[in-house]
Amino acid sequence: MHTPMINLKNDVFSMLTDSITAVKSRPFIFLARPILAGTAGVLLLFPYDASIAKHFNECRSAGTYGFMKCVSLYGNFLGVMSVCIAVWGWGLMRNRRSLVLAGTAALLAASLAGLFDNVIRVSTGRPRPKTMIEHEVRDSFYGPSLDSRYQSFPSAHCAVALGAAIAISVCVPPLALPVLAGALLVAFSRMYLLAHYPSDVFMGCVIGIWFGLVIGIESRRISP
Repeated sequence: MHTPMINLKNDVFSMLTDSITAVKSRPFIFLARPILAGTAGVLLLFPYDASIAKHFNECRSAGTYGFMKCVSLYGNFLGVMSVCIAVWGWGLMRNRRSLVLAGTAALLAASLAGLFDNVIRVSTGRPRPKTMIEHEVRDSFYGPSLDSRYQSFPSAHCAVALGAAIAISVCVPPLALPVLAGALLVAFSRMYLLAHYPSDVFMGCVIGIWFGLVIGIESRRISP
């Protein structure tokens, strides 16, 4: 059995350069719409963030809390990377370059989304819901902070999980349901664990979806 034609360096370079070209050629679709959607969603959710966080704090159960902590691990970069590698390895075993490209695109989208998200959340300095409740800190944006307790906005877990899930869904539609369900469960877990407010989760999802779509579309275009 022949192995699929793989040149990881060239494939990643093509995905990046083609994605930049696509964004530059259609700025309204790839830039204006996501920015408007993200801003509108945050403004709508922001007034309800504190009350929703307090509701989760009052309604949590020990069993569900433990389950959500396990779910949340998938949103860590290592968790998402394991899924990307699994898709990549599946492509090698099945001799399908499309799957190899899907795994590569997912890892690239997750990495870029996570990096972009972390730059923002370190800069905004919003306290996490748990910090607000336990230490009676006023919900606000306090500016640049390296303290993880003040890195709530936006959610990096959501950006990473959705980035990979969307890229895989675009490249390999039959896998869309399980990977998207997993990513959305991660998003819910971040609110349940009081790690993020709904607006943090929403913006993290927007970032992940954006990178997943842009990288995923170009990956599918170069796929045989």
